[in-house]
Amino acid sequence: MPVTFDFNQSELFGPIYRKAREEGREQGYRDVVVHQLGVRFGDLPGWVHDRLEAARAPELEDLGIRLLTADSLESLFAR
Repeated sequence: MPVTFDFNQSELFGPIYRKAREEGREQGYRDVVVHQLGVRFGDLPGWVHDRLEAARAPELEDLGIRLLTADSLESLFAR
């Protein structure tokens, strides 16, 4: 009989597991936005990478949508 363990429900490992999963999800958003920005605007300056590294998931999701209509990197990050 196999033994199963749900890290998400563990009092000890649950918070660590959930934090790692959220960080992975944010990095995934960040990777997609960087790729989309590169396709749309070409080589990205360092300040864009700095802003994206500091961004959390909700902002990254918002940027992913707003970049569809942004005229420039400056206007995209003006908010």
